[in-house]
Amino acid sequence: MSNNIPPKLEDIAREQNVDNLLNNKDFAEFLAEHPDPDSIDLDDTAEVQKYWQTFEAKENLKERLQEIYNQEVGEKLGLELEGSDFSSLDSHLDELALEDPEALLELQRKIYTFEALPAEIKQMEAELAQMGGTSGLIEKLTALKKDRQALEVTADYQKIFDPSRFSFGRLRAMLNLSSIRNIDLTETNQAINDLQDRYGQRFDYESVSAQVAEQIASIEKNLSEINEAAALRDTAAESFSRVRSELLDSVADAAEIAKAIQTRIEKEFTDVLANGGIDALNEAEERLETWAKGTANGDFDIDPLKNIDAAEIQKKLDERLEVLVSKEISGAISKNSFGRNPLTKMEKTLEPFLKMEQIGSKDQAEIREFIIDQIKEAAAKLGTSTEDKAKKLLLRRILVKATK
Repeated sequence: MSNNIPPKLEDIAREQNVDNLLNNKDFAEFLAEHPDPDSIDLDDTAEVQKYWQTFEAKENLKERLQEIYNQEVGEKLGLELEGSDFSSLDSHLDELALEDPEALLELQRKIYTFEALPAEIKQMEAELAQMGGTSGLIEKLTALKKDRQALEVTADYQKIFDPSRFSFGRLRAMLNLSSIRNIDLTETNQAINDLQDRYGQRFDYESVSAQVAEQIASIEKNLSEINEAAALRDTAAESFSRVRSELLDSVADAAEIAKAIQTRIEKEFTDVLANGGIDALNEAEERLETWAKGTANGDFDIDPLKNIDAAEIQKKLDERLEVLVSKEISGAISKNSFGRNPLTKMEKTLEPFLKMEQIGSKDQAEIREFIIDQIKEAAAKLGTSTEDKAKKLLLRRILVKATK
């Protein structure tokens, strides 16, 4: 955890006289909002300095919290939050600064923690990576424990031999004697085979036993260190999540901030439906889809569509796009001059429409069908002049090629 924690108010020393401080217009207005401004001793430099320090902390917190909201909420929504979105936050900090300055400093400490923890968590992740994963160690530990079990299985039977004359061959022979009872020959023979595979046909039993025990202890120690480091990392991550939640939800009236953002989103949809072109309407449709999916998945700290009937907005966006695209197709055909290479010119005129990849919520097949229908409708509206009749002929040819 970072030690860069702001001190308590009484520990902050700043040599400024009262007159200089009161010459700051914003500070004078800040003191005027005190519940009992007459109670402030304007002849007590230390008291006024404390109010000044609170005032400075408040202004800094406003800026930092707006940055945090933009980073943690705005960026996820694809919005640049504005000053007007934070009016309730500003009012809350103004009140806190006058009524509970220590709470303001505690809030500042939370911001220090919030900003310090990501770097600390990243460092912990790097250290964990250097320590290596646990899967390989667990696999090796499992194998060593099997060796230890195998050694334990054969241990009692070795005691009947003079250590200097012991061999697994003699043990095998002994195990096969009918006079030895209550012995699991299959288990014991498998244990002997496993040990000989790993340590050779003849090995020092005591030395191997000590070696296995030492390796097991070493691996268990490494695993414990890795688990402890991972637990510290998880604790830091949980602390970050908790502080983040406190900053976003408990610092001010989060509902008021959410309401301001939701109202702004509602207005943006209203404006784009009234004045937006094809590109703007398609961008609005993309945002609507992104916000709807993100809300369903719990990706956002606020519900951006709370004040909005998403299905109704989608319908209106589609309808408005259909009107504008239809109008552009009709206008393009009407303005197309009938000169040299008329078919090629008409094809080039209609190519951007026939290659459109987005019209609201329509899929590619629906877009293609809609464009073809609009070309047919535009052709049907042409007049009876020779040029218009020729355009109809060209359009019919283009539609034949487009529907193949």
